[in-house]
Amino acid sequence: MSREMGLTFQQYLTQLRLARAAQQLKTSGSAIETIAFASGFTSMRAFDQHFRETYHCTPRAYRDRG
Repeated sequence: MSREMGLTFQQYLTQLRLARAAQQLKTSGSAIETIAFASGFTSMRAFDQHFRETYHCTPRAYRDRG
């Protein structure tokens, strides 16, 4: 996978989880913590860190932007 996509499996999986979480943030009123855990993250710290690196804002700011 890393040759074809330029990502390790873990990086690819994290991207999928973040995309799912971002979609849920836009379309549901669920708590951010609930969305993070449902997307496969095991801690809010990890979710927040990866989300900020990818989307350049907090999950709450992303949701507020709509």
